[in-house]
Amino acid sequence: MSKVHGVRPPLVVIGAGPVGLLAALRARQLDLPVEILTNRLPVVQDPCWLEAIPAQMIALLVEFGLHPRLLGVDRTHGRRLTQWRSLEVNADEAPPSAHVSRPALELALLGLATRSGVCIRAVGSSVPAEIAGAIDSGSLILDSSGRAALSARYIVRPEIPLVCRTFTQVAKAGRDLDGFAIAAGPQGYVYRLSNAQHSTLGVVGHGSLLRGDSDKVVENIRSFAPWIVTGIDPERLAPGPAGAASLQWCEAAQGGIQPIGDARVARDALASQGLAIGISDALRAVAGAAANVKIDLGAPEPQLTQHRLRIGELIAESTFASTPQWRGYLDFLRDHAPIVEGTP
Repeated sequence: MSKVHGVRPPLVVIGAGPVGLLAALRARQLDLPVEILTNRLPVVQDPCWLEAIPAQMIALLVEFGLHPRLLGVDRTHGRRLTQWRSLEVNADEAPPSAHVSRPALELALLGLATRSGVCIRAVGSSVPAEIAGAIDSGSLILDSSGRAALSARYIVRPEIPLVCRTFTQVAKAGRDLDGFAIAAGPQGYVYRLSNAQHSTLGVVGHGSLLRGDSDKVVENIRSFAPWIVTGIDPERLAPGPAGAASLQWCEAAQGGIQPIGDARVARDALASQGLAIGISDALRAVAGAAANVKIDLGAPEPQLTQHRLRIGELIAESTFASTPQWRGYLDFLRDHAPIVEGTP
C-alpha cells in the first residue's frame, strides 16, 4: 500500500549525485514518499570521467535496472600497476573493480528516479533555506551533498587541501593500460584507469605538477612515469572535474539530519572507496526510515583513524613525502591537528 505524507513525513534527500539518487530509488522501492533537493542536476554536457568501484557493486546497480555496458563496463579489473617507492613498476593482484563512467551513471540514475516518481527539485542557492523548511516540517533528511556537506556545522579538513585534476580521452583498442595504474612523482601522484569507452588520467598534488594545459601536464608526468601515459594523446584529452582530493569529515551536522557518503566522510583519493561506502550509508539509512527506526551509522572516528593511518603510511613511503606541502598533510593525518571551518 502506498504511504502518503499525512501518514509518514516525506524523506528528503539533499543532492542528486549517485548516492542521493540511489537513496531516493530505494525509498521508492520501499514505497516511501521522497523528495530530492539539489543545486544542480546532471546533464549530458557534463565532462566524462571514470571512477573505480568494487566489482560487487555492479550487481547492486543491475538490481536497480542499470546494465553495466550502459556505464562503459565490459569487464572487471583485478590488476594494479604501481610505481611508488622507487622508479620500478610493479604489477600486483588487487580486489576486482569496475571502472564506470560517472556522468553516465548519474544520468542513468536520474532517469530511473524520474520514472519511479521521485520528486526532484533543483532549488539552486536556496538549498539551505529548503533544508531549514524540511527540518521544521519534521521530514527525514539525508545529506548526500558530497564535499560541500551542506548540513554540516563544521567541516574538518587540512589547511592546504590536495587538488585533483582529471583528463579523459576516448579509449583506443589495445592501447590502454589494463587495470588501475598509479605512480608517485616529485610533487604528488598520477593515476590512470580505463574502460571500454574511455581512459581517465588523474593528477593529485600541489604546485607545478597540476599547472598548465593537457600538454604541459602530460609532459610533467613523462618526466617521472612515462609508462603511465602510454597511448595518451594530449590533443585528445578533455579536461574533467577538478577539486579537493584530501580527507575531510563532518564534525557536527544540524539536528535532524543524517550526513551520508562524502558529506559524512570524504576519503582521500589515494585509497578511496567513497562511492561504495556512500551507497552503503544511503541504503542503511533508507531501510531505517522505512522501518520507522533511525539508523545510527556510527561515529566516523574508528573508520577515520584507520583511514588516516593507512593514507599516512602510503604517503610516507612515496617519493614526494619530503615536500613541505605533503609534510603538512602528513601532520594532519598523523596528529589529527585539524582546521575546523564552519559552513555558511
